[in-house]
Amino acid sequence: MRMGDDFRLRGEGSRHVKSDTGGVAAVAEADVIGDLSLSMAPVIVDDHLDDDRRHHQLQGLRRGERVVTGRLFDYAERLGALTEWSEATLLERIGCDLGSEEELQILPKSRLANCELFLRLLCDAAEAVSTTPNRRASTMTLAELIMQTRQDAKGLERLLHSGKPSPFELIRAGEIAEAARLTRVMAGAARPEDVEDGGPYESVPQGHISTPQLDAYLRGRSDVIGQEVLEGIRDHLKGCDACRDVADDRRRQLAIS
Repeated sequence: MRMGDDFRLRGEGSRHVKSDTGGVAAVAEADVIGDLSLSMAPVIVDDHLDDDRRHHQLQGLRRGERVVTGRLFDYAERLGALTEWSEATLLERIGCDLGSEEELQILPKSRLANCELFLRLLCDAAEAVSTTPNRRASTMTLAELIMQTRQDAKGLERLLHSGKPSPFELIRAGEIAEAARLTRVMAGAARPEDVEDGGPYESVPQGHISTPQLDAYLRGRSDVIGQEVLEGIRDHLKGCDACRDVADDRRRQLAIS
């Protein structure tokens, strides 16, 4: 869709707005449950927005909002570079529809701060892994989790860094799906497939690292899983006895000294 066309905002109170400046803002209104509505991330991203034009547009905002919005620019650009997604694809993947940049001027400062933190979390997760597929997966996973767990950005950040191992630790080890499962369980938003059914092997120590990931780590295949993930697995093994035991057993099976 061309800049300047009418864009529809998603969620409660959606309306048509028109941008006549050429800049693009994205605002996602997540109608989660009942009257709970979370602002996901208003983002200004424009591949053709030069520094002078950006400066001019930011001057229309109050100082506090201008500082936060400037950081939103930066996070959006970083995330686009990490995922190698186009502007439109990035916005779609993080759950945003396109709206006019004037939307930023009517958002409370607290919601801008929430959006900034959300984008920072996305960047942190994408930078924690190495490959483009993993960076895209972590981005989409966090965008889904903020909806599934009914959290704002601060609540999601708390969940991602809670527990041992924490979901963020698992993301660093390349176990993005397991990190998502653990986050949903901690938030009380687990899906049926997230809940382990126990069984006769319930007491057997289980590792947090999948066999393909572990094999690549043991063989030093940073070309497969990336250096960041290899280091993330190494750090996880230092603090997880169960995974260290699994890794030792697997090393013997693979005859790796």
